Amino acid sequence: MTTARADYPALTGLRAIAASVVFANHIGYLLGHTSLGRGWAAITPVSLVGVYTFFVLSGFLLAQPASLDRGPRAFWRRRAARILPVYWLALVGSVAMLAVTEELPGFRTIAANASLLHSWSASGQAASINLPAWSLSVELVFYAALPLAAPALIPWIRRQPRASLFAIAAACVVGSIVLQVEAVPATFPLAYLPIFLLGVHAATVRTTVPAPWLMFGAAAVTYPVLHNHALPALAAAALIGHLASTGGPAWLRSAPALRLGAWSYGFFLLHVLVIDAGAILLDHTIGRGAVITPVGLAVACFAFVIAWVLSAAVYRLVEEPARRALTRRRHAVALEAAPVVR
Repeated sequence: MTTARADYPALTGLRAIAASVVFANHIGYLLGHTSLGRGWAAITPVSLVGVYTFFVLSGFLLAQPASLDRGPRAFWRRRAARILPVYWLALVGSVAMLAVTEELPGFRTIAANASLLHSWSASGQAASINLPAWSLSVELVFYAALPLAAPALIPWIRRQPRASLFAIAAACVVGSIVLQVEAVPATFPLAYLPIFLLGVHAATVRTTVPAPWLMFGAAAVTYPVLHNHALPALAAAALIGHLASTGGPAWLRSAPALRLGAWSYGFFLLHVLVIDAGAILLDHTIGRGAVITPVGLAVACFAFVIAWVLSAAVYRLVEEPARRALTRRRHAVALEAAPVVR
């Protein structure tokens, strides 16, 4: 997950929308026993479109020259400084939550999560101590590959924009089919890698499309029926390319949208902890099995607000200070080691 450059403020606002869509999936914990339970369970696959949007955004933003111009090691250091502090904070919170509500996971599970290798587990999402974190483990594969592949990948896309788009889209279809094989975990990273490449394509070949929001919405709505991530990923790439080329609508570039977008990484990782806390509260008061729809919705809305407040605090107190400190320290070491040319 990345922070949109100042050149693309609408993409920062889009991050807030994608994070909110993911939240909508997870409030099933609070609504499962209400009259909305069945209907909510039927539409929650749409929330995966939010995750795919984050994947395409990562591909788009990290394919920018400013991300790749200092070589692989600098790229990897910046990525680590960006994602690890909040990721580890959320992991500690998740382990603490499990210590209160269930039994602690084993050392191997904790180590796999701490090293962002858990998406390779045969257990799929169940291997994630913090449920949304499987996607960060998937992103790690893209981070590892991009600076090595970019010198060949980006010129190929530039030379053959249509053929490369067809090839990447076909790889998306194949990846989605692979995920339907029973022996393959739902979080298998290589199956999602083509989604990131659609973002790289959108960054390399700038295009605008008619009615991009309608296209994106149609792809999201049909996803629970088609169960193939190629269509929503293509729609997300088209929307992101369009927003980057046109600047996007004013509301997506507004101050509130930009703030929420900046906080969205923390929100993405921390919102399940807040939802879990709401579920525990219900269990200890009226019992989740007795929750009526208005109460479930009220708790879900309250959790939504609290998760954003918490993510704002984490952004200010942890995420940005840690990122600045880590990148500044690396920069200082590099300057100190550099020879002085007179």
